Amino acid sequence: MRRKFDRAVSGREVRSFPTELRAEGEAGARKIVGHAAVFNSLSEPMWGFREVVRPGAFTKTLGEGADVRAYWNHDRNIILGRRSSETLELSEDSDGLAMTITPPDTQTVRDLVLVPMERRDVREASFGFRVVKDAQTVERGENVRELLEVALFDVSPVSEPAYPAASIDMRSLDLSEELTEAYLEAFLAQLKLRGLTPAEISARFVPTGKEAPPPAQGGRGLGSLSRSLDLESVSV
Repeated sequence: MRRKFDRAVSGREVRSFPTELRAEGEAGARKIVGHAAVFNSLSEPMWGFREVVRPGAFTKTLGEGADVRAYWNHDRNIILGRRSSETLELSEDSDGLAMTITPPDTQTVRDLVLVPMERRDVREASFGFRVVKDAQTVERGENVRELLEVALFDVSPVSEPAYPAASIDMRSLDLSEELTEAYLEAFLAQLKLRGLTPAEISARFVPTGKEAPPPAQGGRGLGSLSRSLDLESVSV
């Protein structure tokens, strides 16, 4: 059974994919070329579900002229390109979200970004987005979250891909019956392993008051599940 959702409230999320980036061109006119996202490729398991980006997920945001930026490692202090200045080109092709970045011809960018890419030390990409429409389904016995439409904020070559579960905006998820307290406990345990205190987990991932969207019909919202757990007692 596939359930679709329109997300009126959703925060920024980040995803990384094992794609291939490369630096092309002659000195002084280098470009970074590759894909920031790959279509129809299931993510690694994310505590009870996997995620997949469907073709067309970026069509509306690109068509509306979203002024997407390209950063290095999502660091807003190191901007590599921007759509409005025509130093970042984005399009959907059969593989995913294709990008071409024309970075500044500076020694800092050459040393920090281009040389590591030429050495193949850096070859992954990542993108920052907000969920607009998604769907939940079950494939081969696994819960799958399909990203059908997103608002795109930025793309980045990354030296270390983002840890997927920790970058999820939990406010944009509806938990179906299959996503049980056991999965939530495992998710919280992993966050605690990464140094987050219970208070920080609650502030960053647990919706409260008006911020929490209602759960899907027949499902349970994250807030109701998290309130049934003692965050201090979650074992790691």
